[in-house]
Amino acid sequence: MPSFAFENDIRQEILKALPFDKSDQALAAEISATSTHDLLTRFYNWLDRLVHPHPRETFLSREYIFRQLPAKAQVQLQLLQEKIERGDHLGPHLSRGIRFGLEKATPTSSKKNLNKKRDLDLLLNDWGIHHLHLSDIAEQDGFVERGDLVLFAIFRQKEVALLDVLPHGAWTDDNLVAIAVRNWPAANLFVPLKGIISSTHTFSAADRKQLRGAGISTFISVDGKTYSPPHGGISTAGTSSSMKVFRFRKQLRVIEKDLAEGRELIRKNFEEAGRALPDDPDFRIAFVHTDEDWFFVLKEALTGHAFKVG
Repeated sequence: MPSFAFENDIRQEILKALPFDKSDQALAAEISATSTHDLLTRFYNWLDRLVHPHPRETFLSREYIFRQLPAKAQVQLQLLQEKIERGDHLGPHLSRGIRFGLEKATPTSSKKNLNKKRDLDLLLNDWGIHHLHLSDIAEQDGFVERGDLVLFAIFRQKEVALLDVLPHGAWTDDNLVAIAVRNWPAANLFVPLKGIISSTHTFSAADRKQLRGAGISTFISVDGKTYSPPHGGISTAGTSSSMKVFRFRKQLRVIEKDLAEGRELIRKNFEEAGRALPDDPDFRIAFVHTDEDWFFVLKEALTGHAFKVG
């Protein structure tokens, strides 16, 4: 039975795609000592910060529709909305932090403050909300000019909810959660917690920033109900990718077991695709970019047949 070096494949694919300072020997050593599980977590953390370029059905909140903006900002917002609807590449409008897929760990002797890490987007990891800069003027590094206003939005595979346009820095504004809940109560953009009485205590924006900086997520109260952030909120490491990593690792274990015990699932997948499984297959894990998404696949080198993992 051949040995399939999936762990090595995963690491190599991540290191090819993930942006980091490859000349930093200390960082390279840290990455080398990082488990594949943790490396996957950091990879998905970076990937979540991007917005895959494909058309989505666009939903506008009441706050977004009736937001009064200066004429220039209104024009810029309209252009950005059109880009989102068409599925254009939105990288220039995102945080410059997307250039940093991985940075060195914060020394344990210092007080943890995740707010200062460029490879984390704490608003996104806590509440699942992206922020995009409105400008249509590109600067030398390829990103658009930074202005006073940003668009807050929740992206899903097939839809996007445009929440509001607020001043840059409104990362902990509870109104963003209230807008999502009140405009789309059945969409589960935030998860209602049954049987939990809404607390009378409210966190200030400064409180939430401090808590996020320590990797602590909090429930949110809206109209007397309590809501949880999507995907369980932020982790103590400042990420929110654990469920994606869990699903990926779980399916990979199923595949490895099938390869070792008769290949029935693999054979069926090949047959459904109208292909024959080679007697001596050569399987590898690869990271691919399609018209609708990016993901890992298990690819057989001799036939070129591949299917999604995770």
